[in-house]
Amino acid sequence: MWGRRRRLPEAVACALPPTNRERPLCWARRRGGCWLVATACGLWEWPDGGTPQRHCWCTIDEVRYSAGVLTVRPRPPQEPLRAELLETDSGLAELVRIMEAGSRLVELAFRLPSGSRLQVTARTCRFEGSLVWSTRLDEAAGADPAADANLARALLARARQEYGAIGGDGTGQLAPAGRAGIPTDAVVPS
Repeated sequence: MWGRRRRLPEAVACALPPTNRERPLCWARRRGGCWLVATACGLWEWPDGGTPQRHCWCTIDEVRYSAGVLTVRPRPPQEPLRAELLETDSGLAELVRIMEAGSRLVELAFRLPSGSRLQVTARTCRFEGSLVWSTRLDEAAGADPAADANLARALLARARQEYGAIGGDGTGQLAPAGRAGIPTDAVVPS
């Protein structure tokens, strides 16, 4: 085992864009013949006979790994990628979880007056200079969806104002725009 290095199959390696950013970090074959390859920029999915598709780390909303099945839920909400990995010792599941978590720069959670929960998240990919803000609203029973949506928009605008934009030095670090932060897990006054 020591000294042996696994090699990505040539056909899969040739399909990657020829940049250092897309250097394969970890990979595994999934049941059904598809390859999954993690790079610094995202998770590539190669269906047999199909076109490769990249899921950038900043567009992945959730990652779960249980009993050999890797589930990746992309954003905007669409059908999650569920992969039964044939090579469970490849380290792919752990690397995907680490890269997805590393893309989160800001995470704020609010309990709204209606009892609903709001999560505001800013994500980035290490090698792409954009900052992606998103919200997830879990409505409580009996909540007013319109009122919750309006409050969610206001809190998202406040977060963008307080936390600013991504740093211009390409580090992916946020440049704070204001002095005071938004309290997390706070009850928002009505």
